[in-house]
This record gives sequence, structure tokens and C-alpha cells, in this order.
Amino acid sequence: MYFEDSDKEITVNAPMDMKLVLSINGVLILVVGLFPDFWMKLALSLF
Repeated sequence: MYFEDSDKEITVNAPMDMKLVLSINGVLILVVGLFPDFWMKLALSLF
């Protein structure tokens, strides 16, 4: 896919609390992805 270069620079600003929540979310997704066996065993033991 081809995109033309933009004429102006676009910056996206986010509040600090939003950055914190997104960072925590990313870390948790990484942890769940790296250790799925632990979470499956935990879920099975709860039910």
C-alpha cells in the first residue's frame, strides 16, 4: 500500500494517566502471553 508523505506533522498527546493505563495493559498482555499455562491452571482450579 502506498501512502504519500504528509505536508504537516501530526502529534498525538495523551494524558499521563492514559499512558500509565496503556503501559500496564501492555505489560499484562505480555505476561499472559508468555505464561499461558499458569493462567489456564489457575482458571481450571477456580471452577
